[in-house]
Amino acid sequence: GRKYDAIFFVTPFQALEAVVQLVRKKKITADHYICASKGIDINNLQLSHEIMKPLWLKAASFSQLSGPTFACEVMKGLPTAVTVGYRGRNVKQFFKNYVHQAKFRTYLTEDYIGVEVGGALKNVIAIGVGIADGLQLGANARAALIVRGLNEIRTFGLSRGGQSATFSGLSGLGDLVLTATDNQSRNRQLGLKIAEFNDVGTALKSVGKLVEGYKTSQALDRSKEINSKNYPIMHEIIEIVLRSRKPSEALKRLLSRELRSE
Repeated sequence: GRKYDAIFFVTPFQALEAVVQLVRKKKITADHYICASKGIDINNLQLSHEIMKPLWLKAASFSQLSGPTFACEVMKGLPTAVTVGYRGRNVKQFFKNYVHQAKFRTYLTEDYIGVEVGGALKNVIAIGVGIADGLQLGANARAALIVRGLNEIRTFGLSRGGQSATFSGLSGLGDLVLTATDNQSRNRQLGLKIAEFNDVGTALKSVGKLVEGYKTSQALDRSKEINSKNYPIMHEIIEIVLRSRKPSEALKRLLSRELRSE
């Protein structure tokens, strides 16, 4: 085996479990384990800290890196800011020395669960916003879906032990706004294509690349936690994406729901 200062995990989220097993098998260890993949495991419904637990138990730290980051912009050196949710020691020093830069700023929080949940669920809401924009439901509807969607992400995150304030930060609101409103986002693209083709299979083929929000929808569906009462937006998106509910019906029903207290 070999020992490193740090190992970054940047795989598609559904491959994280297999990669962790491989690292264990080869007896590769590190002081810091950093996950930049965002999602919920489709088989056992785990977040990254749960999947990676066998590795970081003996290490100095575990961190989840999340925030509004389109990779090609980071590579071009355009200004980017992210949240690092961590547990363990010497994390600030490590990020200060090796990761934090003028054009790539890192903000640390101990609420790694909130950071993980925000990074996973914003992809699902982004599909919904893409559908609404594809159906040309308007800018008001887009803003409503983002704000109410963020509220559902926060509700889910709090149920997992996250902290409310995290969801207003870069890894919550920041990442959601980016993913839901910019056409570089594959999750948004999938939503636009679902509205265009009225068929999820065709839409997936047309996007052609990995769409994490689709997998996260499947994981949420298997968790049985998402219902129309507590999570109306995520519930409708899952119905469209996994059960072929007509997008126009689902979203119109959502956006014209009866008045209730925020």
